[in-house]
Amino acid sequence: MNNKNKQMEQITPNIQEVVIQAQDGKLGAFTQLYEFFFLEIYRYTFAKIGNIQDAEDLTQEIFLKVIKSINKYREKGTPFSSWLFRIARNTIIDHLRKQQKNMNNVPIENISELKSDNNLEKSAILALNIKEMKEQMDNLSELQKEVLILRFFGQLSLEETSKVISRNVNATKNIQHSALASLRKKISKFN
Repeated sequence: MNNKNKQMEQITPNIQEVVIQAQDGKLGAFTQLYEFFFLEIYRYTFAKIGNIQDAEDLTQEIFLKVIKSINKYREKGTPFSSWLFRIARNTIIDHLRKQQKNMNNVPIENISELKSDNNLEKSAILALNIKEMKEQMDNLSELQKEVLILRFFGQLSLEETSKVISRNVNATKNIQHSALASLRKKISKFN
Protein backbone atom coordinates (compact mmCIF):
# COMPACT_ATOMS: atom_id res chain seq x y z
CA MET A 1 0.00 0.00 0.00
CA ASN A 2 1.48 3.35 -0.99
CA ASN A 3 1.59 6.46 1.20
CA LYS A 4 -1.36 8.04 -0.59
CA ASN A 5 -3.60 5.07 0.20
CA LYS A 6 -2.44 5.05 3.83
CA GLN A 7 -3.23 8.76 4.08
CA MET A 8 -6.62 8.21 2.45
CA GLU A 9 -7.53 5.53 4.99
CA GLN A 10 -6.57 7.82 7.86
CA ILE A 11 -8.42 10.85 6.50
CA THR A 12 -11.71 9.28 5.48
CA PRO A 13 -13.96 6.48 6.54
CA ASN A 14 -13.96 3.38 4.39
CA ILE A 15 -14.83 4.63 0.91
CA GLN A 16 -16.78 1.46 0.18
CA GLU A 17 -19.05 2.17 3.18
CA VAL A 18 -19.62 5.71 1.94
CA VAL A 19 -20.41 4.39 -1.55
CA ILE A 20 -22.98 1.98 -0.10
CA GLN A 21 -24.58 4.87 1.79
CA ALA A 22 -24.64 6.91 -1.43
CA GLN A 23 -26.27 3.98 -3.22
CA ASP A 24 -28.92 4.05 -0.48
CA GLY A 25 -29.59 7.68 -1.40
CA LYS A 26 -27.96 9.40 1.57
CA LEU A 27 -27.08 12.92 0.47
CA GLY A 28 -24.31 13.26 3.06
CA ALA A 29 -22.52 10.30 1.49
CA PHE A 30 -22.52 11.99 -1.93
CA THR A 31 -21.12 15.10 -0.28
CA GLN A 32 -18.33 13.06 1.33
CA LEU A 33 -17.43 11.41 -1.99
CA TYR A 34 -17.45 14.77 -3.75
CA GLU A 35 -15.27 16.45 -1.14
CA PHE A 36 -12.85 13.55 -1.02
CA PHE A 37 -12.36 13.11 -4.77
CA PHE A 38 -13.01 16.61 -6.14
CA LEU A 39 -9.41 17.85 -6.20
CA GLU A 40 -8.02 14.71 -7.84
CA ILE A 41 -10.75 14.68 -10.50
CA TYR A 42 -10.33 18.41 -11.11
CA ARG A 43 -6.54 18.09 -11.48
CA TYR A 44 -6.92 15.17 -13.86
CA THR A 45 -9.57 16.98 -15.89
CA PHE A 46 -7.55 20.19 -16.01
CA ALA A 47 -4.40 18.33 -17.07
CA LYS A 48 -6.33 16.77 -19.95
CA ILE A 49 -8.31 19.88 -20.98
CA GLY A 50 -6.07 22.81 -20.06
CA ASN A 51 -8.87 25.30 -19.58
CA ILE A 52 -9.97 26.30 -16.08
CA GLN A 53 -13.63 26.93 -16.91
CA ASP A 54 -14.00 23.74 -18.96
CA ALA A 55 -12.23 21.73 -16.26
CA GLU A 56 -14.59 23.10 -13.60
CA ASP A 57 -17.65 22.43 -15.76
CA LEU A 58 -16.51 18.93 -16.68
CA THR A 59 -15.68 18.10 -13.07
CA GLN A 60 -19.25 19.02 -12.12
CA GLU A 61 -20.58 16.98 -15.05
CA ILE A 62 -18.49 14.00 -13.95
CA PHE A 63 -19.91 14.12 -10.43
CA LEU A 64 -23.46 14.46 -11.79
CA LYS A 65 -22.86 11.32 -13.84
CA VAL A 66 -21.57 9.58 -10.71
CA ILE A 67 -24.72 10.54 -8.80
CA LYS A 68 -26.93 9.26 -11.63
CA SER A 69 -25.06 5.98 -12.02
CA ILE A 70 -23.85 5.23 -8.48
CA ASN A 71 -26.20 2.24 -8.26
CA LYS A 72 -24.44 0.64 -11.22
CA TYR A 73 -21.13 0.50 -9.33
CA ARG A 74 -20.21 -2.92 -7.95
CA GLU A 75 -16.88 -3.35 -6.19
CA LYS A 76 -15.97 -6.77 -7.67
CA GLY A 77 -12.25 -6.05 -7.34
CA THR A 78 -12.48 -2.58 -8.86
CA PRO A 79 -11.89 0.29 -6.43
CA PHE A 80 -14.43 3.10 -6.49
CA SER A 81 -11.69 5.55 -7.49
CA SER A 82 -10.97 3.53 -10.65
CA TRP A 83 -14.67 3.51 -11.53
CA LEU A 84 -14.84 7.26 -10.90
CA PHE A 85 -11.77 7.98 -13.03
CA ARG A 86 -13.20 5.80 -15.80
CA ILE A 87 -16.27 8.05 -15.83
CA ALA A 88 -13.98 11.10 -15.83
CA ARG A 89 -11.89 9.72 -18.67
CA ASN A 90 -14.95 8.92 -20.81
CA THR A 91 -16.50 12.32 -20.10
CA ILE A 92 -13.28 14.07 -21.11
CA ILE A 93 -12.99 11.99 -24.29
CA ASP A 94 -16.58 12.93 -25.20
CA HIS A 95 -15.82 16.59 -24.51
CA LEU A 96 -12.66 16.53 -26.62
CA ARG A 97 -14.52 14.89 -29.48
CA LYS A 98 -17.18 17.57 -29.31
CA GLN A 99 -14.62 20.35 -29.15
CA GLN A 100 -12.36 18.69 -31.74
CA LYS A 101 -9.40 19.38 -29.49
CA ASN A 102 -6.44 17.26 -28.60
CA MET A 103 -3.94 17.29 -25.78
CA ASN A 104 -1.54 19.43 -27.79
CA ASN A 105 -3.76 22.44 -27.06
CA VAL A 106 -3.19 22.50 -23.29
CA PRO A 107 -1.96 26.01 -22.44
CA ILE A 108 1.29 25.53 -20.56
CA GLU A 109 0.86 28.61 -18.40
CA ASN A 110 -2.31 27.11 -16.89
CA ILE A 111 -0.65 23.87 -15.77
CA SER A 112 1.26 25.68 -13.03
CA GLU A 113 -2.08 26.24 -11.26
CA LEU A 114 -2.16 22.54 -10.47
CA LYS A 115 0.86 22.66 -8.19
CA SER A 116 0.19 21.99 -4.53
CA ASP A 117 2.15 21.18 -1.43
CA ASN A 118 1.26 17.49 -1.41
CA ASN A 119 2.67 14.61 -3.44
CA LEU A 120 2.98 16.37 -6.80
CA GLU A 121 6.39 17.79 -5.97
CA LYS A 122 7.67 14.25 -5.46
CA SER A 123 7.04 13.17 -9.02
CA ALA A 124 9.93 13.14 -11.42
CA ILE A 125 7.86 14.84 -14.09
CA LEU A 126 7.12 17.93 -12.03
CA ALA A 127 10.81 18.29 -11.21
CA LEU A 128 11.04 19.53 -14.79
CA ASN A 129 10.30 23.03 -15.79
CA ILE A 130 6.58 23.06 -16.74
CA LYS A 131 7.26 24.22 -20.27
CA GLU A 132 9.90 21.53 -20.83
CA MET A 133 7.54 18.91 -19.43
CA LYS A 134 4.78 19.90 -21.85
CA GLU A 135 7.13 19.93 -24.82
CA GLN A 136 8.54 16.53 -23.92
CA MET A 137 5.13 14.98 -23.19
CA ASP A 138 3.99 16.01 -26.65
CA ASN A 139 6.35 13.36 -28.00
CA LEU A 140 4.83 10.53 -25.95
CA SER A 141 2.05 8.25 -27.14
CA GLU A 142 -1.49 9.05 -26.03
CA LEU A 143 -1.44 6.02 -23.72
CA GLN A 144 1.84 7.11 -22.12
CA LYS A 145 0.45 10.61 -21.57
CA GLU A 146 -2.72 9.13 -20.08
CA VAL A 147 -0.77 6.97 -17.62
CA LEU A 148 1.44 9.85 -16.50
CA ILE A 149 -1.50 12.21 -16.09
CA LEU A 150 -3.47 9.63 -14.08
CA ARG A 151 -0.47 8.79 -11.91
CA PHE A 152 0.92 12.27 -11.26
CA PHE A 153 -2.00 14.65 -11.70
CA GLY A 154 -4.79 12.27 -10.70
CA GLN A 155 -2.49 10.71 -8.07
CA LEU A 156 -3.82 7.22 -8.73
CA SER A 157 -1.90 4.11 -7.76
CA LEU A 158 -0.61 1.75 -10.43
CA GLU A 159 -3.49 -0.62 -9.66
CA GLU A 160 -6.09 2.14 -10.00
CA THR A 161 -4.48 3.45 -13.18
CA SER A 162 -4.42 -0.02 -14.71
CA LYS A 163 -8.16 -0.38 -14.15
CA VAL A 164 -8.90 3.00 -15.71
CA ILE A 165 -6.93 2.22 -18.88
CA SER A 166 -8.05 -1.45 -18.97
CA ARG A 167 -4.54 -2.90 -18.76
CA ASN A 168 -2.94 -5.18 -16.20
CA VAL A 169 -0.67 -3.69 -13.54
CA ASN A 170 2.54 -4.95 -15.15
CA ALA A 171 1.61 -3.46 -18.51
CA THR A 172 0.74 -0.17 -16.82
CA LYS A 173 4.03 -0.18 -14.94
CA ASN A 174 5.87 -0.82 -18.22
CA ILE A 175 4.03 2.01 -19.95
CA GLN A 176 4.91 4.37 -17.10
CA HIS A 177 8.51 3.19 -17.04
CA SER A 178 8.97 3.64 -20.78
CA ALA A 179 7.30 7.07 -20.68
CA LEU A 180 9.54 8.25 -17.84
CA ALA A 181 12.62 6.76 -19.51
CA SER A 182 11.72 8.55 -22.72
CA LEU A 183 11.29 11.83 -20.83
CA ARG A 184 14.61 11.37 -19.01
CA LYS A 185 16.38 10.64 -22.28
CA LYS A 186 14.87 13.67 -24.00
CA ILE A 187 15.60 15.94 -21.04
CA SER A 188 19.21 14.79 -20.83
CA LYS A 189 19.62 15.59 -24.55
CA PHE A 190 17.94 18.95 -23.96
CA ASN A 191 20.29 19.84 -21.11
